[in-house]
Amino acid sequence: MIRPHPAFWRFVFGLVTCYTLFMVYLLFQSADGARQTLKHLYPELGVELDERHYGTDCALYKPGQGINWEVINDTVFDEFVVAHILGWWGKTLMLRDRTMLWIISIGFELMEVTFQHWLPNFNECWWDSWILDVAICNNLGIALGMWSISYFDSKEYDWRGMSQQPSLLAKARRSLLQFTPKSFSNLKWQAFASPKRCLQCLFPIAVFLLFEVNHFFLKFVLWVPPSNPLNPIRLFLLLGVGLPGMRECYEYIEASGSPQGADMLKLGAFAWLGLALALVETLVSIKFGKGMFPAPWPTHILIGWGLAAACGLTLFTVWSLRYYSRQHAGTKAKAA
Repeated sequence: MIRPHPAFWRFVFGLVTCYTLFMVYLLFQSADGARQTLKHLYPELGVELDERHYGTDCALYKPGQGINWEVINDTVFDEFVVAHILGWWGKTLMLRDRTMLWIISIGFELMEVTFQHWLPNFNECWWDSWILDVAICNNLGIALGMWSISYFDSKEYDWRGMSQQPSLLAKARRSLLQFTPKSFSNLKWQAFASPKRCLQCLFPIAVFLLFEVNHFFLKFVLWVPPSNPLNPIRLFLLLGVGLPGMRECYEYIEASGSPQGADMLKLGAFAWLGLALALVETLVSIKFGKGMFPAPWPTHILIGWGLAAACGLTLFTVWSLRYYSRQHAGTKAKAA
């Protein structure tokens, strides 16, 4: 990472490391002790949350009253809609692949359905989840992100040194360019190029979804309201570790599929730090959530995921057998 400067990314790495160590510290506290620790940062914390239920009234039309504008306005003009779009814009800058992004987008909505019996915040109306969130907000964020990548990728840059710029305006423009990535090209993850590649791409997808779910579980178990500054601070830290971390993960996957990339087969420091942070956050959520989620797993959730796992495993097995049998047949034909 050379933009804006290697020292900048070392600083980001240090910040994320400090956050990870802070989460490790919280992990060894009691639930009440961890909440009181956060109260030293923001005195208004340490109070049990009154979680907002988004799915209490899902009727878009009420007989005799017409369109339910009150519910529509409260949902569409929610304070977090813009943050939702910007969040997906940031995710797009990290992954730079529509297929991967849409898998995560749909996957997170499935996570909401899966855990809505534990987290009231996940209890949303169907049109809120699939139309407003997926079809509009996520789609708009992904489109803006891909447009940003395409625009800056096709733009011509003058990377000459500051002293070689002809005017003061050019020097100012060059100084701003220093804070942009050196390359804006798309990352061709090719998640369905082969069974092996598919499994490799499923790993960063799983980590992405883990961070997404951790965000809501951590808020719930640590009693951090959505409006608290700790939430955007965490998201900015994740963006800082995610931008280089996803690039390192992509390069690792690319190197593993190339005979010439054997010497590069090493996962980068940012990727390892991101994995460590995801693990620690998950452990914090599990430890402090003990006793907070008494509701049993709904039967339809267990059956749904069981059927999905069985179908997915069957399809993947058939695909793998056909793919590698064709590959083996092609190798034998070339040898003959």
